[in-house]
Amino acid sequence: VIDLLPIWEKNRNADFSDVVDSPKIFEFVDILRNKDSNWVHEFNTGKDIENCLRKQLAYLVNDSFYLRRHLNKEGVSPKILQYSGRVFELSIEKPDFWEYLLFAAALKDNIEKLDDLRYDIKYGISFEKTVQYSEPQEILDFVGLKCNELINRNKILSIVINKAFQEAIGEPGKPGNAEYIIYVAEKLIDVYKSIHMWSLEFKNIVVPELFQKLLDYASELSKSVIEDIEYFIEDYDKRINEAVNELEENSKKKNLKFTLTLRSPDMSKIDSEIHRLSSILLTEVNQSGLS
Repeated sequence: VIDLLPIWEKNRNADFSDVVDSPKIFEFVDILRNKDSNWVHEFNTGKDIENCLRKQLAYLVNDSFYLRRHLNKEGVSPKILQYSGRVFELSIEKPDFWEYLLFAAALKDNIEKLDDLRYDIKYGISFEKTVQYSEPQEILDFVGLKCNELINRNKILSIVINKAFQEAIGEPGKPGNAEYIIYVAEKLIDVYKSIHMWSLEFKNIVVPELFQKLLDYASELSKSVIEDIEYFIEDYDKRINEAVNELEENSKKKNLKFTLTLRSPDMSKIDSEIHRLSSILLTEVNQSGLS
C-alpha cells in the first residue's frame, strides 16, 4: 500500500482492486500520514514493530526521568501539580513572557470548569434553601443588602487585578511567581463564580407577587459584570498569545494594555419599580387610614 500510495495520489480513479479491498484504504493512510500530522513507522515483520516500540518506550521513559528530576530540583508546589496541559507546561518550562501566558492559561482552564453554572443561570436552577419574605421593609432591606454585596465583589476584582496580579508577575526584568499567578487567576474566577451564585440566590426567595418584579430586576444586575469579566478573559487570552507569537517572529517591542472595565449596573428598572411599589403602598396606607 505504501509503495502504491504515490501512484494512487496521481490517479485516484484507477483500479487497485488487485491490491486493496477498497480505495478507502489509501485515503485512510493518506490522512494518517499527512492531515493528522502523525508519526508513521513502516514495517515488514513483527520484529520491526518490536524494535520501533523499544525505541519509542526508551524515549518516553527518558522523558519521564528528566521531568521527575526537574520537578524535584525546582520544588514544584502542590498547586501547580494540580494542573496539567498548558498551565503545567508554562509553570515548569518558563519560556519568554511565561508569566503573562500562564495567567491567561490558568484563567481559561478554570473558567471552562464552570459551564454547568452558566446553564444554571440560564435556566434559573438552584437547590439552595428557600427563604420567604412577606413584609415590604424586609424585602427592600434584602435587595439593598444584595446590591452592596455586588459592589463588594467589584472591589475584590479591583484588588485582584490592580494589586495582586502586579505583585505576582514581579517587577520588570525579574521572574514572576508561578504559584502566585495561578492563585490570582483562581481568585478572579472565584469572584466570577460568586457573582453567578449571587444571581441564583434570588431564585430561592419567595415574596408576594407584588414584589416579584423587584427581585427579577435586582437579579439581573450581575449580568453586565459577568459579561465584562468574560470579555476581559477572552480578550486577554487572545491578545497576549498573538503578541507573544509576533515577538517570536520579530524582536520589535510592543506595548499592550489590558483593562478590566466593569460597567455600572443599570439601576433604572429597580428605581422605577421601587417608586411604583411606594405609590401602591402609600395609597393602601391612606385608604386604610380613611377607613
